Amino acid sequence: MIRFLNLITLVVAFVILSFGIFRYANRDHSTIYVGVDGYSAPFSMTSDIGELKGFGVDVMRAVANALDINVEFRMIPFYALQDSLRRGTVDAVVAPFDTNLKENQLNSNFTVPYFKNSLVYAVKENLVNKYKDIAHMAGAKFCVTDKPDVLKYVRSKYKNSVIMIYASSEDAFSGLYKEQCATFLDSKSSMYYYISKHRLRKLVVRDVIDGGEVTYKIAVGDNKGDLLMRINKGLDYLMSTREIDELSQKWFSIPSDL
Repeated sequence: MIRFLNLITLVVAFVILSFGIFRYANRDHSTIYVGVDGYSAPFSMTSDIGELKGFGVDVMRAVANALDINVEFRMIPFYALQDSLRRGTVDAVVAPFDTNLKENQLNSNFTVPYFKNSLVYAVKENLVNKYKDIAHMAGAKFCVTDKPDVLKYVRSKYKNSVIMIYASSEDAFSGLYKEQCATFLDSKSSMYYYISKHRLRKLVVRDVIDGGEVTYKIAVGDNKGDLLMRINKGLDYLMSTREIDELSQKWFSIPSDL
């Protein structure tokens, strides 16, 4: 009887082990190669010790985890990312470029959006009643960094305003706190990333209603329709589980608006 029970135990253990091996052997161990430039904070950047990190990097890793596949990142200059898809050196690209521009649509198909960017402005709490919205900024001084889309907006809408251009977000925020300007205008991603990273206080951030919106999507080679569908499924999973909110909170301290 004891021998019979031991035999049953061995058979059950063998079945369980065999099932586990079968499942492991049938897992998708494929690897996708993803291009990033590593210098587009907060979407992809490298730390002082060469560690790749960023919101876009985290999103791609979370998608790969949801799909149970491996992902390897390849550092490529920003201007060459699109061409890397054409040459097939990468399968996909994660970068903050406007997917609505025709020049960014060459050799690429795009997933559903993983981030929506727009213009926002920050004012000090003690001035928030005076500058209730961007329309009240006529004649006020603007702090900006040297970003073409931001400068284009301010120059077209506020021709009589003084525009103070700073070399960095740090300098622009310093100018705002010192009241060298009334407001700091920037992209939502840069603004909230910097505020979150440096834990800035006594500021109010509001949307620029007529500032337009840019959607960031993962670019996939135009001959990789199956991969496009799979990545979309991964992004849908992140949105349905609200994991995308967790990543947004990590990098921007605000939930995703997807």
